[in-house]
Amino acid sequence: MKELKIARIVTVPIAFVHIKAFLRFLKSKNAEVVLVSSKGKYEEVVKNELDMEITPIEISREINILKDIKSLWDLIIFFRKNKFDIIHSSTPKAGLLVAIAGIFSPKSIRIHTFTGQRWATLGGVFRSFLKFLDKIIINLNSQCYADSSSQINFLKAEGVVKNTEVKCLHKGSYGGIDCQRFNNDHFPNARKDIISELQLSDDSIILLFVGRVTSDKGIEELVKSFILAQQINEKLKLIIIGPFEPELDSVDPEILNSIHSNPLIFQLGFRADPEKYFSGADIFCLPSYREGFGTVVLEAAACELLTIGSRIPGLVDAIVENETGVLVELKNINQLKDAILELASNKEKRKRLSANAKKRARADFDSNFLAQIQWDEYMRLLKKDS
Repeated sequence: MKELKIARIVTVPIAFVHIKAFLRFLKSKNAEVVLVSSKGKYEEVVKNELDMEITPIEISREINILKDIKSLWDLIIFFRKNKFDIIHSSTPKAGLLVAIAGIFSPKSIRIHTFTGQRWATLGGVFRSFLKFLDKIIINLNSQCYADSSSQINFLKAEGVVKNTEVKCLHKGSYGGIDCQRFNNDHFPNARKDIISELQLSDDSIILLFVGRVTSDKGIEELVKSFILAQQINEKLKLIIIGPFEPELDSVDPEILNSIHSNPLIFQLGFRADPEKYFSGADIFCLPSYREGFGTVVLEAAACELLTIGSRIPGLVDAIVENETGVLVELKNINQLKDAILELASNKEKRKRLSANAKKRARADFDSNFLAQIQWDEYMRLLKKDS
């Protein structure tokens, strides 16, 4: 078989970080892999860890007619020049522009992977418009995937897809997890280190959030629930890891004030070693409004840490209820509080759910295992097209 020429295209470079194992796998198969995205701060991570350059084509995350037309033209020229065997997009804006530009590259297999719907938490005309754009992506691609089965069910219920238009590979996730990196066996002193770093008492029960600190990640409900729960169980502490993104999704000022002023809440910003915190915490919390799958749940699980999450598409695949974690109704502060208190008071249950979580994460979501499945899917599509 001739050397494959494959383009992977996203809106911002961080999306490549989640598929590093698959990109390495493609290189091991002697495929020529071309990465395309806007410029961004994770460019150097991709370059250093994968020894791969990113071809810069500016793709705005928000709707901007003039910029979008320019991006579309650049993609059309780029596809016509390179004649890829496979063009594979993910992230919403890249997906739309690549789908349209792909019309001018009819001999390429054109693929898109949905990793959640931005419109899931919206209403009105804008929601309908964004749903329509997803339909365009589906109709213009050779094959579309979603990173969870429940996401597909959601898209069907919303009338965006029909029965066979979108597939989920294996049990889901965008690129799986690096089980070598996310392994609590590497961090036997993690809890002691965290207690020392933050000057906590030895009997603290550590809640952890890792992700963008935005309202759609449920940070407001988490802080409110924590404050209520801490009034009942004084051992509770909350660690928040991740960047604020006020330009995209601001957090209520009162909640921000609580995060910064409450001595029992520790906002640590970005950390390059979240695996250490997963390995030392007692409960991971992700009361998110929308997820494609919730890869961070698997990262926590691989470090033997259970999750309390929202009962939403994506997270119902990432968390097996009462087996690897606990699900609560979306935006339900009292349910979240009660789940925190129940797990905080039941060490044996925490231990059991966390052990189950680690076993499942390593068995079903190792990134190398999923890379082979994605490669087999590429081969299927190429054979079908030949």
